[in-house]
Amino acid sequence: MRLRNISLPALDIGMVRETARNWRPYLLGMGVLLMLFLGVWGALASATIKAQANVRDLQERRVVVEREVATLQEYADIEVRAVSAEKLVQQALGTNPDWQALLTSIGRDLPNGVWITEFTASYKAGSGATQADTATAGSGELLLRGWGANHAEVATWVDGIAVLPGLADVRYQFTSKDKVDGRDVVRFEVKTTLLPGEPYQPAVRGGVR
Repeated sequence: MRLRNISLPALDIGMVRETARNWRPYLLGMGVLLMLFLGVWGALASATIKAQANVRDLQERRVVVEREVATLQEYADIEVRAVSAEKLVQQALGTNPDWQALLTSIGRDLPNGVWITEFTASYKAGSGATQADTATAGSGELLLRGWGANHAEVATWVDGIAVLPGLADVRYQFTSKDKVDGRDVVRFEVKTTLLPGEPYQPAVRGGVR
């Protein structure tokens, strides 16, 4: 068998270069698109990881807040019970006079020439204030009997107690001359209206009230 020589045409270098120049814009465009795709994918992946971290952080914060809310609810329940107890005390105490201050003032203003032999008080306490109504003032009277060295001493003392806080309408019931241990004295009976005291004020609790 006889072999034939086949001759291939020589490559046209110019044509190859022309073809390469024609494909170069497409290749560059595909490279740019690939880089953009990789950039977008990387950004989305980073955003997803960050979002997942934020979700975990929010879940942890939610657990902490729920625990704090439960604790605050316990304090709120305690506050409600405390307020209810204070209202009961307020209703029970009402508006009684400040007996200690009143008796101290009467005794302090008592002159040397006047003696009290009888002290009688009658007082009906009012109700304390509640959410449904206001405080009801109490009412009462104070009766003082005794004797003094003379009318002037008794009158001076009566004028003094007439301006004491908690008393009103101080008036003589009677005065009469008498003798005590052989001495001339003036017996007296004085009656005065008892004014209601201040309503009970609950103690202020730090940060609650």
